Amino acid sequence: MPTAPLGPPRLKKLLTSGKQLIGTWVTCRDPFFVETLAYLGYDVLLIEAEHTPLTMGDIEMMLIAMQGSPSVPIVRMPWNDQVAVKQVLDMGVEGMVVPFVMNADEARRLVSYSMYPPVGVRGINPRRAQYSVGGPWEYAKVANDIVCPIPQIEHIEAVRKIDEICQVPGIAGLFLGPSDLSFSMNLPGQTDHPDFLAARDKIWDASRRHRLPLAVAAQSLGDAKMWLDRGAEVVFFGQDLRYMVEAARSTLDELTKARR
Repeated sequence: MPTAPLGPPRLKKLLTSGKQLIGTWVTCRDPFFVETLAYLGYDVLLIEAEHTPLTMGDIEMMLIAMQGSPSVPIVRMPWNDQVAVKQVLDMGVEGMVVPFVMNADEARRLVSYSMYPPVGVRGINPRRAQYSVGGPWEYAKVANDIVCPIPQIEHIEAVRKIDEICQVPGIAGLFLGPSDLSFSMNLPGQTDHPDFLAARDKIWDASRRHRLPLAVAAQSLGDAKMWLDRGAEVVFFGQDLRYMVEAARSTLDELTKARR
């Protein structure tokens, strides 16, 4: 057996390479969907475990389906939970987006859950992760340099504390969540409102000041292109279920018009 069948670790190198990464969301547990998207050539796939009923077992099967593909998996976690973070990292995931990180203390907890001692409190048993470098103890030596904990900024209170969050050692970037941010400002879905744009730009400016890669959840194809033009390091748009529904609806509409 090769010493590192999952390796080498790629995400942190990609995030700091200067190459803009294009990603999409994965919400369906069927490994075939994941495999198909992974081999299309997306740089990153965001496995959505916050707003779906995906189990840890589902996520592991999805990771196995992606193995050997050009795409790197990132998991959006259900919450900033020590057990869940540990389990996902032990599966071999390098990057995690954690929702509703509101302040520096919560960002520090995320980093602590993600790192082995003496930096953090992660327990040692790296299951599949060990196959990225050759064995459990070899992995333990380099894991703190591999993992990429990414707080999601999606509340106006987090925006007000954005500089404190950015200064937490160990975070690998920021993820801008526009939908919940707009709700937290009592502007649901009004992502063109001047107050929302000011909050959004505050996140962008902080990511530049602190030299942290910014990942964004684009709201439309035009929005995705705007963020790429602006220079965002990671842009996510679309999802597996949306692709299936839109293609099926388009085909059905065409055939419905054609029938006698």
